[in-house]
Amino acid sequence: MKNQNTIQQGLVFVAHGSRHLESNEHIFLLTKQLQSLKKNSYAYVNAAFLEFAHPNLPEAIEQQIEHRISQVTVFPYFLSAGAHVTQDIPAIIHSLSEKYPTVTFKLLSHLGAHPDILAFISQCV
Repeated sequence: MKNQNTIQQGLVFVAHGSRHLESNEHIFLLTKQLQSLKKNSYAYVNAAFLEFAHPNLPEAIEQQIEHRISQVTVFPYFLSAGAHVTQDIPAIIHSLSEKYPTVTFKLLSHLGAHPDILAFISQCV
């Protein structure tokens, strides 16, 4: 039996969201693939959207909490640090951290800030 004090880590993969269902389905597929990676240390991985699709970020974080996740990591799947990355996502996380004081939240840098992004792009072109 698992110790009830065991820290469970979860990952929310947050994207902008689209009116085009196929675009949102791609994000769901990525989260399924992330969940299945053997080196993945997250007990639960899910998707969230800021606009046009569900679950939105608060809903996705509440899904994490329903899965008894006590450390929620949020990964902004954005190439640039626009208002969603610099203002909206941090504000949502701040609000939810006040609502769920026993949950630890960690906001990762957005995809475009990754130090290997230029190397990756150079491989693609």
